[in-house]
Amino acid sequence: MTKKDKDQLGYSIALIVFLLLIMARNVFSFIPIMYFIVGALAISFIVGESVKAMIPTKKTKRKTTKKKTTNKAATKKTTNKKATNNAPKKGHNQLRGKKEILTLPFDQLTWREFERLCFYYFEAKGQKPKETGEGADGGIDLIIWNKEDNGHEAVQIKKYTKQQVDVRIIRELNTAKKNHKCMLARLITTSDISLAAMREADDNRIATNDKTWVQNKLLTWRDQEAKRLKYIK
Repeated sequence: MTKKDKDQLGYSIALIVFLLLIMARNVFSFIPIMYFIVGALAISFIVGESVKAMIPTKKTKRKTTKKKTTNKAATKKTTNKKATNNAPKKGHNQLRGKKEILTLPFDQLTWREFERLCFYYFEAKGQKPKETGEGADGGIDLIIWNKEDNGHEAVQIKKYTKQQVDVRIIRELNTAKKNHKCMLARLITTSDISLAAMREADDNRIATNDKTWVQNKLLTWRDQEAKRLKYIK
């Protein structure tokens, strides 16, 4: 008997026992009704579980599928199909030219293009940005020169839509800045930053720029730069 069948049998027996006890209520009239009902439920449950325990469970056999022999052409076709299904969305890491990055609607920029936009911004500010090439795996994306503190600053850039930056990301950034021998760090994101993450950033000399900064500073500069370069009128 399968486990499911045993469970159903146990419930049925418990229900029958409970109904029989209710029918025999007159015999136990000296017991208060509330105590009687609680006791009847407990006895019914114990009887049902006991019956289930006495019945062995039948092990279900896993269905095995026979491997079909296919020729090389069919195998190659299947492999290519799986690769296509598992591939990332087309263009998600696309990197277009400066003109497109400065003029396309912001929501059409890929994460790589957003990083490059930040590069152009710090370059225009005279902060000598250098790309590290580690952005795709969560590392430092840029190293810039912080004029005020006279030192290098590690910059991590996160292009999110709804996800909030949590404290874990700040802790990882703090470790990454040390690996790059930077005393300072900066997080730039298109989303919000949690309160715990903000506190963690303050404790570790990490500047934070959220979606408000992106909208008011970065995108305002982008529009001005596009006009200066005569990409737009």
